[in-house]
Amino acid sequence: MEQVTITNPSSGNYTIYINGNSIPFGPQEYFISYELIDSEVELTYPIGVKA
Repeated sequence: MEQVTITNPSSGNYTIYINGNSIPFGPQEYFISYELIDSEVELTYPIGVKA
């Protein structure tokens, strides 16, 4: 598993190239996932919930 992080990415298109080396069992599936963390999002509810 590999992780690539882009801090403060510029707007536009990105191209990802996948190249496997030393794969012992032939072609394998791979998956790409991403997470966008928006610094403008602020949690306002629920806050201060008491049991």
